[in-house]
Order: sequence, then C-alpha cells, then structure tokens
Amino acid sequence: MKRATIILMLFIGLASCAVDEPLDDVFIPGDQPSLSPPAWIQGTWYDESNTLAIRFRTDNIVITKSDEVLNFEKDLPYVHEDFNTKELYQLSLVVNGQRQQYIFEQSVPNTVSYWHKIMGYGPEIVLSKR
Repeated sequence: MKRATIILMLFIGLASCAVDEPLDDVFIPGDQPSLSPPAWIQGTWYDESNTLAIRFRTDNIVITKSDEVLNFEKDLPYVHEDFNTKELYQLSLVVNGQRQQYIFEQSVPNTVSYWHKIMGYGPEIVLSKR
C-alpha cells in the first residue's frame, strides 16, 4: 500500500509539471524576433472602403484604421512569424492568454485576403494595392 501511494504521488507530481502551451507562446527575455515581410506584400494595401490601410516595410508593419494606428515594431515587438512564403504571410502572438493571428494570403496579383483572428475567429477582409 505504501509503495502504491508513493508511485501515485510521483505520477501526480510528474503530470503537474507538464507544460500545456506551445513554446512559441512563451516569452523569453531578450528574444525579440524581427519582422521580414516578403517582397510580394511590401507596400500599402487598402480595404474596399478605404478605412483600413496596412503598410508593409522590409522590417515592420503599420496598420491604420480610421484614427487608430498599430505599429508592430513599437506596439507588438514579440509577434512571431509563422509562415513567410510566396503566397502566405502569417504572424501570431498571445495577448492576455488569447492567441491572435494576422494572416495575409495572395491569390491574385494586387489582391490579398486578410484575417485578424482572435482565438481562431475573424472575418476575411479583401485588400488591394494602390
């Protein structure tokens, strides 16, 4: 009985040490990834109503909606690049325990589908380059 209790306590202790969150979501001091948007997305993109503008530079992204400005370099320094391909650019970060994703997908030239997903949900916005 004593042996079974000790084994059970060891099992519970080891199970409680397991980490449920992926390593990408863990903040490591001094680990500041830099952004490098692909060449196909660099420039300024607008939504249909011209209320949203997203400007991609070689090392930064600035999103402007109405009077609000989100500068990734200053406001989201710990964003992580998930995918950087010739048709898909995806970033993610965790804010207050909620995973946020910025997804940009090019299917035709000068048109990008954009999603800002929070916990997996977010509408598609079509952007065009002007």
